[in-house]
Amino acid sequence: LVVDDDNGQRMVIRAMLSKMGYFEVVTAEDGEQALAKIQETSPLRGPDDPSRDPPIKAFDLVLMDGFMPNMTGWDCTRAVRTAEDNAAITDRLIIIGVTGAT
Repeated sequence: LVVDDDNGQRMVIRAMLSKMGYFEVVTAEDGEQALAKIQETSPLRGPDDPSRDPPIKAFDLVLMDGFMPNMTGWDCTRAVRTAEDNAAITDRLIIIGVTGAT
């Protein structure tokens, strides 16, 4: 999952990863979209949630920008980690910060 509010950055990273041939690349424009995609494709719902599917981690890796509108990359990462803790998930999603900020 590539998360960046800059469409050009998303396109460059997607092209680089796709060219390697190993990855199906999904993108999101901000932390809110990323969190929604992560939640809909992972076992982040609580163990008593009747809609919870068996644990499947749809994303092997998240490349996350830091500064984005709506929800920053740091806030999204914090929300993912809190949800993992609440669901007692020990196989954590790998989230790597990728930013052009200096």
